[in-house]
Amino acid sequence: MTDNSKKLRSVFPAARLKKIMQSNEEVGKMGVSVPFITSKALEMFIEEIVKLTYKELESTKGNRITVEHIRKVIKDNPKYEFLSNVTSEQEM
Repeated sequence: MTDNSKKLRSVFPAARLKKIMQSNEEVGKMGVSVPFITSKALEMFIEEIVKLTYKELESTKGNRITVEHIRKVIKDNPKYEFLSNVTSEQEM
């Protein structure tokens, strides 16, 4: 398998993402590439969160990622502020 074909694969099924996106009444028709691009963006987002969480784990000399590590990453990174209500202690 070539490097290019690896890059074109996605972990998240595009058909499922399309179904989720179209469950919103405000979303109309979308191009064929939209679910695929959304899937790749989701992969990149998760990869970044996991890498930052792993760095946090290493800084605490832990051996298992916990919710607290993820909360700290979200709290310490302003661009993830939109996730703060999802990770609040009352909801977990």
